[in-house]
Amino acid sequence: MTRPLPMLLLSALLASGAAGAQTQAQGTATAAASMPATRTVTLTDVPAGHWSREAIALLMQRGLIQGLPDGTFRGTAPLTRYEAAALFARLLQDGLLTQGRLSDQDLLVVARGVGEVSSELRSLTNRLDRSDARVTQLEGQVAALVDTVARSLPQTSNAAGRLSAVESAVTAMPALLDAKASSGDVQALQAQVVALQAQVQSQAQTLSARQSQVQTQAQAATPPIPDVPIPDVPLPAPSAPHRYSAGLAIEGTPQDGHLQAGAAVDLRADRVVGPLGLRAAVNVRPGAGSFGAEMAGTLTFDGGGVQPYLGLGGGVVYSPARDGNGTTHDLTVLGLAGVDYPVSDSMSLFGEGQVRYVLSNQGSGTGLSSTQQGGLGGSLRAGVRVSF
Repeated sequence: MTRPLPMLLLSALLASGAAGAQTQAQGTATAAASMPATRTVTLTDVPAGHWSREAIALLMQRGLIQGLPDGTFRGTAPLTRYEAAALFARLLQDGLLTQGRLSDQDLLVVARGVGEVSSELRSLTNRLDRSDARVTQLEGQVAALVDTVARSLPQTSNAAGRLSAVESAVTAMPALLDAKASSGDVQALQAQVVALQAQVQSQAQTLSARQSQVQTQAQAATPPIPDVPIPDVPLPAPSAPHRYSAGLAIEGTPQDGHLQAGAAVDLRADRVVGPLGLRAAVNVRPGAGSFGAEMAGTLTFDGGGVQPYLGLGGGVVYSPARDGNGTTHDLTVLGLAGVDYPVSDSMSLFGEGQVRYVLSNQGSGTGLSSTQQGGLGGSLRAGVRVSF
């Protein structure tokens, strides 16, 4: 274990003083006269068997060093310049350095020890300078904390009293800082700064809690707006356009200068492909003794409420033969135009006009005169249609 240089120096001085006392009786008598009386040393923190116990006991018996009031030595604490000055002052008062009790060899040892101690003293000086800088930094932190407290505490009812308490604590610190304290004092100051920071944080939390309480009270004082239930009214789903329908109509066909009445039934499939659809119909004209069937493609237009349509196709008409030989049929090419008027979601009225080109005129139900071999004819229809 390496011994501290100041202790080595003091041990060398005392040892040299003891050697000089054995060789110079007169110097010894003088030194003995000036030495303080030997006193019993009792230190609670220097254990028995410690390598420095005897040296410490000797120094205390000579009166060069003293224990602390609590009976401890604190051998690990650093030696301050104040303590070093007091130690050397006691050496000068004892005459150990001035009464010639040191030989040349002893003085050489002392000089070397002083040289070794000087580097440590410089190191201690640097450490104390750094401690001074740290103290200055802590003073700045304390000033910042005071400013923070000054901004935070006025928002509470007892801000003035608390700020005065903090200022009193800060005012008491210069006495602590003037000591240019050792590392133990700096640590104590840091602990006080930490305590102040904790106090500021506590005050900030208290302020935040009070603000939350005020907001809660304000919300409680404001009557809540009742929630008005909004009925969930289902919107009707858009109905798809009906594609299929069946119609029943009355029909009038001009023939030989008068109008032949009849009836017709049709089936329609609208908008099979886009606006295109199909229509099939059968018709009966009792007065002419004929019935027919027809098929046409349709094109439906979207006219809002009214839906016009066009159609093109063909058909066949069965009627009595003009030569009296039973029943015959005639083929026709059919063109039509009509309009649907919806009266409900599934029912509409319609009117339609047809133009037929009869390819032959063998029967009496074509609507042509008996002298024509073929030609144009027509008819009108009006009825009702049901969609599904």
